[in-house]
Amino acid sequence: MMKLHGNVVVFTAVLLVLSGCASRRGSETVMEDPVAMARQALAAGVIDEAEQRFQAHLAEHPEDVDALTGLGFVQLDQQQHDSARATFRRALELDAGHREAVEGQALVDLARGQADLARPVLQSLAIEDPVSWRVLNGLGVIADLDGEFDQARDYYRRAIAAGGDNAVVANNLGYSTMMAGDAEAAITLLRDALRRYPQETRLQQNLGLAQARAGRYEVAVDTLGQLMPEWEAFNNVGYMAMLNDQLGVARRYLQRALDSSPRHYPQAAANLERVEAMLAVEQRRSLQQ
Repeated sequence: MMKLHGNVVVFTAVLLVLSGCASRRGSETVMEDPVAMARQALAAGVIDEAEQRFQAHLAEHPEDVDALTGLGFVQLDQQQHDSARATFRRALELDAGHREAVEGQALVDLARGQADLARPVLQSLAIEDPVSWRVLNGLGVIADLDGEFDQARDYYRRAIAAGGDNAVVANNLGYSTMMAGDAEAAITLLRDALRRYPQETRLQQNLGLAQARAGRYEVAVDTLGQLMPEWEAFNNVGYMAMLNDQLGVARRYLQRALDSSPRHYPQAAANLERVEAMLAVEQRRSLQQ
């Protein structure tokens, strides 16, 4: 989960660097190749099994670079950033030009909030053929962080075409579509993704945000309320109402967030303060006309 801040305004959005690994060896060797079996588990999202298989193989073959990079992606998926960095570094010590290890290290930088470090590496990898879906997804995340939502959507579509037809990329594509101002299209994308990946709560969370962006505020409260405390749901809906320039609606939902919170809720308080300031500016302008 990633918090995105716009000045003092805060809402919760889900934007993901990666989850899983799309690289596979030939299916005819899967039953004979423990690394291929581990990568297959990782690609399927069975992270615990993938980790166990990689670790078991590395116990006997500690210098298998493919296994090391696979384990690095497992650790990255589990947000074990320090461990992932160390694993990718070890792989690069063994093979300095290993493409997946270079990619993995850049994605660790991105996951740690160091987009400026990740950007040139991912851009360099993106001109190679074939291009990994993880690289394209990472560039999409960077474009999202830069506010370049149309560019981000292009990266995510390319990631899907490159083999990244999974919940991570579908979620990010829905997020960018919402932030680009096409909330109805985002709702369609996220609902379709939820039909394919019904257990992915991050998809449902962004669906709730997209519903609020489309002005379906009470529907959004119901969607988000299944995933988080009601005061957080009210805060997120209030924030989206503010983005919609419906400041009176935003004020009501943010006040509901504060009223329903069992203790002081600084995010909602900051958002409400921003909305009140915007309303005051509007009032002064109307008086001057």
